[in-house]
Amino acid sequence: MISLFSLPFSTDGVHRDPSLPPSELVLYVVTIIPARTCKAVARTCKVFARAVAAARAMHMIRESPRLFVLGGFDEADNTLTTAEVFNEETRAWQPICSLPDGLHYAAATSVCGKVVLCGGLDSMNRSLRSVLCYDPVADQWTMLAELGTARSSHGCIAVNGVVYAIGGTRDDYADADTEDAEDESLSCMEALQLSDMGTQWVELPSMKTARSFCGVAHVDGSIYVAGGGTADGITASVEVYDIDAREWGTVAAMNTARSECGMAAVGDRLFVAGGTSSTLEETSSAEVFDITMGQWHTVSCMLSPYSPVHLCSLTQPNMIYALGPVIESDETFDVYSVELDQWSEASVCSTSYRRSAYTGIAVAVL
Repeated sequence: MISLFSLPFSTDGVHRDPSLPPSELVLYVVTIIPARTCKAVARTCKVFARAVAAARAMHMIRESPRLFVLGGFDEADNTLTTAEVFNEETRAWQPICSLPDGLHYAAATSVCGKVVLCGGLDSMNRSLRSVLCYDPVADQWTMLAELGTARSSHGCIAVNGVVYAIGGTRDDYADADTEDAEDESLSCMEALQLSDMGTQWVELPSMKTARSFCGVAHVDGSIYVAGGGTADGITASVEVYDIDAREWGTVAAMNTARSECGMAAVGDRLFVAGGTSSTLEETSSAEVFDITMGQWHTVSCMLSPYSPVHLCSLTQPNMIYALGPVIESDETFDVYSVELDQWSEASVCSTSYRRSAYTGIAVAVL
């Protein structure tokens, strides 16, 4: 039998008051655990069963992970306000509440049951400090505290209720008289504790190398940042940030220098694929870093070269989805099986709704 009170109170990284009334505690637990677990607990607890029924009526039960695609621009270079979500079970895209303003090359992550979208470029290609938070229950965007540094093409990741914005570029082409406008790569990092209602971003130690269009992933209390564009060109270097120690270090460089690459963590391994190589060509190559061994080795190439590309896992942690530019409403994903070291093509259900953004998107999984 599953004990309700054996479940952690801070699975989303937010401190919970142990004196919460049982009804509120039950409702909180209902909203953070998968639907199938809710059903199992409901069979053994009448109070929980009533809470499950109420939460389901309000659409608060967390179903299978969903993939959010936010902003970007279409093939006509129009900056988009669209926000879309992919459901792995139905294999279909659907629209959600639009962004207040169009943006592209922003970055997103999920935290505390919500999606946070920060930075990016507006329709005039000006870097933004704005931060938005999406509530999937209310289907509504709200504003959070602005970034300390305007940035785009950066990394964004959440760990234990804290959102980190890392690197990127600071651009301002709108007022430039020439094409040689400012394009400054950033090494700085800042963090926001979402449980503090987004009151203020806090500056943290900077990376050793300023970089943009890099891959970002989290494993066991450390944030890894791989590749990207630097002042010296596209790099293969990888930095790691120890969250507790608040300091940056380095690990072995990738076999291939790349920017605009996708990066995902599976267990104690980091997978990197696609992007733009040092020859400025799109690549389909992929590689994996074994954190325990401290070594990179190549794995099977993607079916097609993509840049930029986003990697993420949904229901099955050993399956990695690769999300690249959409060309002519292509309704497929490249999917990588970690166990088989094999890429395959997964189709999307043909519906009346199709994903809008061509590229420049922000991606999050909730």
